[in-house]
Amino acid sequence: VDLLEWPIEDGRGTTISSFRDTEPRRFRNFDEYHNTLRMDIGAKPKAGIQTRIPILTINPINQVLTGTVTFTANSTAVTGSGTAFTTELRVGYYISPTSLTDWYRVAKVTDDTNLVLAQVVKTDDDGADTAGSTYYWYEPVYLYCSKNHYVEATQTDFLGAIKDAVAKDQWVIVVDVLGTGSMPKDMLFTIANVDGVYRITEDATITTNEATLNIDPPLKGVAADNAVVTFYGSSLTKDLEALLPDLVAARIALNWVGDTRTELDNTRIILDTANTEIDKVGARLTNAVAHITSAAGEVTDKRAAAVTELALAPAMIQTALTNLTTAATFFDVVTEGDNPAGNNISSAISQLRSAASEITIANGYLNTHSTATGYSGLAARELQAANGYISEGQGYMSEATARLRTATLQLTHTQNWAKYRLETTLQKVRRLAKPRQTNYGYSRY
Repeated sequence: VDLLEWPIEDGRGTTISSFRDTEPRRFRNFDEYHNTLRMDIGAKPKAGIQTRIPILTINPINQVLTGTVTFTANSTAVTGSGTAFTTELRVGYYISPTSLTDWYRVAKVTDDTNLVLAQVVKTDDDGADTAGSTYYWYEPVYLYCSKNHYVEATQTDFLGAIKDAVAKDQWVIVVDVLGTGSMPKDMLFTIANVDGVYRITEDATITTNEATLNIDPPLKGVAADNAVVTFYGSSLTKDLEALLPDLVAARIALNWVGDTRTELDNTRIILDTANTEIDKVGARLTNAVAHITSAAGEVTDKRAAAVTELALAPAMIQTALTNLTTAATFFDVVTEGDNPAGNNISSAISQLRSAASEITIANGYLNTHSTATGYSGLAARELQAANGYISEGQGYMSEATARLRTATLQLTHTQNWAKYRLETTLQKVRRLAKPRQTNYGYSRY
């Protein structure tokens, strides 16, 4: 329920039908409690002589019942002669004899000549009232209700026909000459030569070109066999249909912006994670450089060891030369006993072998230094290349971050557009939803 409305007395103690059409409208506050409405009113409607202005005259006349109405004291039963209770009265209306002793609420309209009141008749009102003079009064409360609209996207055949005549007040009809598919709940339709617009209350499946429909309200008249049934493809008015594309576009844009922002946030998280991993690679490269530095120290130590070994070789060679020189002095001498020449030569050979061994060791150190230097060079080049790739990757990440900022800005513009479009569209819808002013110069019933 959106609004509740009924008129206020006109200040003369009389409530007239046309007074409800004054400006501004007289609306009431209300609260909803489960299936009950609690209304906040300043002055409730008060029964009184109700006047109306017929179409063909400007003179107001009192609203009175046709025929003679008979009241029975201490009873709720009321009878009539020549009356038209079912046409002129509804449950909730009030009636009063000409004496205006009291106003009695109608609890049930049995037929044109019988009705039941909500309270017993007072003694003073017993008997038949003056013909054509019994007053009746009503004050409807207008409920402006919100509803769910629909636009049928799958149904293409909006015409059908009643299969077999259906009596008045029936809640179920069978419609044939349909296409295929289904008839969705809340779809509206009309029936040729039957008053009213009807609503399908449950989804219905079309089988062999016909469907059984549960409807609301019940039929207001007899639906003849083969009477044309026209379904509404939309419950919207032309004004609302014009606003629907704007409303849908704004809603979709807002939903898209929300989803895209989520994806952008996820992308930022991934970029941050990638940056963390790159930082780890950088740390590893730093460790590699440190290891190469340590390897360089080891190479320096090997060079020193080689120098030490090479320093021993000259002395050994010199000793060998001395031994050879000494041995040469004995070449032309015949010695007795020892073989000094051979001994000196053997000693020289031993010294030369020792020197050769030291040189070999030194050469090994130098070879190790050479290999380590080569590998160090290769490692350094690889590390430089790795750093280059890392720098390139960070450049791409910076570009991606910049693009994300641009995308976020564009999303903000789209979001602002969608919010503006949605708000302006809803304002138009609210203006359309406002109850329209209608002037009645006659009773609505």
